[in-house]
Amino acid sequence: MSEHILNPQDPFTLILAPDHRFGLTNSQNDISWEIQLDGGEIGGLSLYSTLALSASSLRILPVFSNKSETRNKLTQFSSPVLIIKKNPNYAKFQVEPFDGITCYYDLWIKNNNLVLGRITINNSSTKQFSGAIAWVILYSPISGGSNIAFSNEFKIPLLNGKIQDKHMVFLSNGAPVSGKTGQISLENSFSILPGAQQSFQWSFCLNDNLERAIDTAINGINTTWEAEIARIDIINQKDLFEVDSGNRNWDIILKMSQVSAQQLIVNYNDDLDSHVLLKTRNPEQKITLSNDLNEMKSFYDQQNPLDLWYFLQILPDSGKYVFEKVKTILVNFDDFIQDTNRKNKFSITKQIPFPMIAEILWNLTRYEISREEINEVYPKLISYLYSWQNTKPENNPENLPTWSNPIQSLYDFLPIHDRWHKDCEGLETKWVKSPMLLSFLINEFSKSIKIAQFLDQEKDLLWLESQKSLLQQLLNSCWDSKKLSYSYQDVQSNTSYKGRPVISTNGPGKFNIEKKLKLNQRLTFKIFSNQEHTRQIKIILRGKSNNGNLIEEIYPRDIQWYRNIGNYTSKYIYNQLETLEVFNCLPTDSVEISTSDYTKKDLSLFLPIWSQACEPKRVEKILENILKPEYFQPFGLSIVPISEQPKETDLFNNVDLTMNCLIASGLLQYGYESEAKQIWSNNMLAITKNLKLFRRFMKQYDASDGYGTGDYNIINGMPSITMFLNLAGIERWTYKEIVINRLSIFESPIRIRYRGNIIKTTPNGHEFYSPGGGKITTIGNGPHRINIPV
Repeated sequence: MSEHILNPQDPFTLILAPDHRFGLTNSQNDISWEIQLDGGEIGGLSLYSTLALSASSLRILPVFSNKSETRNKLTQFSSPVLIIKKNPNYAKFQVEPFDGITCYYDLWIKNNNLVLGRITINNSSTKQFSGAIAWVILYSPISGGSNIAFSNEFKIPLLNGKIQDKHMVFLSNGAPVSGKTGQISLENSFSILPGAQQSFQWSFCLNDNLERAIDTAINGINTTWEAEIARIDIINQKDLFEVDSGNRNWDIILKMSQVSAQQLIVNYNDDLDSHVLLKTRNPEQKITLSNDLNEMKSFYDQQNPLDLWYFLQILPDSGKYVFEKVKTILVNFDDFIQDTNRKNKFSITKQIPFPMIAEILWNLTRYEISREEINEVYPKLISYLYSWQNTKPENNPENLPTWSNPIQSLYDFLPIHDRWHKDCEGLETKWVKSPMLLSFLINEFSKSIKIAQFLDQEKDLLWLESQKSLLQQLLNSCWDSKKLSYSYQDVQSNTSYKGRPVISTNGPGKFNIEKKLKLNQRLTFKIFSNQEHTRQIKIILRGKSNNGNLIEEIYPRDIQWYRNIGNYTSKYIYNQLETLEVFNCLPTDSVEISTSDYTKKDLSLFLPIWSQACEPKRVEKILENILKPEYFQPFGLSIVPISEQPKETDLFNNVDLTMNCLIASGLLQYGYESEAKQIWSNNMLAITKNLKLFRRFMKQYDASDGYGTGDYNIINGMPSITMFLNLAGIERWTYKEIVINRLSIFESPIRIRYRGNIIKTTPNGHEFYSPGGGKITTIGNGPHRINIPV
């Protein structure tokens, strides 16, 4: 399969970072770079970074000149730039600054403190070419830094400056002089005969000692490139699925996705537990990882269990790293729940890992993780499941599990519990029966049953099966046969009712309500303050329930504040309201009470399809009556249907690729192939648009127009190669086996290469080709298993 040579019209990303497979990452100063096409003040092919936020901006770019003119902008060049190669830490470009002068430009991030460049200039014209290349450094320091300047006081002419406490040095070979371009630069003059070529190398180094920085940079420009770049190519070809689908955009994006995912693996030591899987890695962030990766300052940069699952969908060959992270999560949680120090016993529920652990472990049993390794973590898996089933809030008659807070759900922006937008409900999650949580837990117990059977752990099967059955019953109770959908419910009343206004007050005072409610209902309080003042408001509500009179006192610590909006959910359910008293607030402050709205809709309500916990007839009703008409949009499934999105924000019209992938995968399992393919194809349109316009994988994409928002080069914004393989009929492809379970959904033939083996799809099945020339043909849906010699 030939390497794609990319042009500016193609979808690609050009972020470079140190590659964990070729050395260690500086855990205290991880630096990423981005190659930008005509970016910055003067354009050109610039290598950009903030040096882990140690600088406002730094750019390195070549400026070409002949006897009559200087060219730096790509639009001035004789032909468009071509991207010959793109790996996690290395890229190669072809540019033609003048007619007949073709240059091959290599950029290599050797490590966090050393960047190397090489340019080979070829004269394919019929005349001798005389000119110069200037290496321009555009540097904007911040506090503690100093401007870069030319110096010939050292062993070799160079540019040097400071970023906070580090020296930076830039130098090139070929006897450079101070540049004449108007910017700080080193300049190399050259004269090349027709048919000849000339090369220059440069080196950029950071070090806390100037002499060491210079020595390292000098060693850098003397590097022999060929052998090391060949090694980089071999390693990357081995680890990548290469696709020829007939859709050039898809093929490029699937490769870029895998390359970008590799960049999210960093290490500060050679052993596996020293590797960290990041959520995002880009030039405009600072990631500081403690050697103790359990410290909280490291936590938010690392992938959570749902991220880890999705990471496996993008980079299936990363199983050993993902397993190590899952093992660490389980060990840390197990240590926590056994800690007898009361000071550490704050809300165990908050610490329970997101319910995606068993799903990951079951996937890994079929890849490269051994039975012995899974068996090692199995007791901790069971402990984690017990925690989910035994940590129940009070006033929860069904003893069902709930999220401890919106953040634990990883989707804190869902309208049912979003506290940041005034049009959202902002309910306390402990009062919400969540089909999303129940779906994830049902799947966790399903996969744990398979793991127990795989490990011959029969003693746990009865409990695992009974808990799964209980969770299934709870999920079934959320089915609304009139609306043909799953819905949120109140944990006490087991009903889903619409929110309606009860009373709105201004300032302090006692207010009569005297209102009967049709059902036993929970109440939502919203407090609006016009000022950012110390909030000492106290509220007393009197009313009745089926059990008699109720008095609910609400203190400042009970209210969840965000800016000027406070949220509170009543701890009782009421059938009659009598009086409201408000204390310690300004006359301009207001309190609004409504019955809690459990009819809020969002995409997570369809996760029972993914967990295979939904009857086939229900799937058909959901798909035809709700999912397709209300959620399918040009660029994917939106978080909330357009008709119910809050005003003044388009956050809820975003496409979350992880949830889109989960639901598409579920639909595929139920046989809805065209719908699963449509979700995938629409997602790819959004990704294509952003890579062409902005050269970035974005965190989220607008479902209507496709524009991305949020962080970039982030796990959430990359497409899943596993989903593509599933659509092509391949259930699993590891280094030791391939499982084919259906015909390819794609009309065009697909060709996929991985570790030298090739699969081609045909109208009737699949063809497998081994590197030695062997061929196996499968016919029909299967399942078909192909064993690969190891």
